[in-house]
Amino acid sequence: MTKPLSRWLVLTRPVVAGFHLAGDTIGQLVDRWHSQDTRIATYRDAAVDDAAAHDLMIRAVDVGVVPVSTLPKVITEWRQPEQEAFRPRNTWSLFNAFTEALKGNLPLLPRRTQALHGLMDAHVGLVGRN
Repeated sequence: MTKPLSRWLVLTRPVVAGFHLAGDTIGQLVDRWHSQDTRIATYRDAAVDDAAAHDLMIRAVDVGVVPVSTLPKVITEWRQPEQEAFRPRNTWSLFNAFTEALKGNLPLLPRRTQALHGLMDAHVGLVGRN
């Protein structure tokens, strides 16, 4: 009778540890979702005029968000967004102009998106808060 109990204990310890790790991971995801909500709200609240948008586009080339050859797509999406939600002239709309232009190159997308967040976070004053 002790043998089945010892097997149960051996099997449950990794499962319990797994649940603990999963709980920690879920907690981290929830924290990131909340900080992402804050980021998006801040982007939406930060107005951007054409001069600031153009400056950010050049700086995006400098930090590796986009190559120079992609700038015409970003400019077009900024000036004439395909989606109504991105017509307001704010950081969120500019961010989405970049993400629209970045579509299609999956291997480079994570690095470029991270660089884009860094650029936009610095622009709206979020650097060092997260």
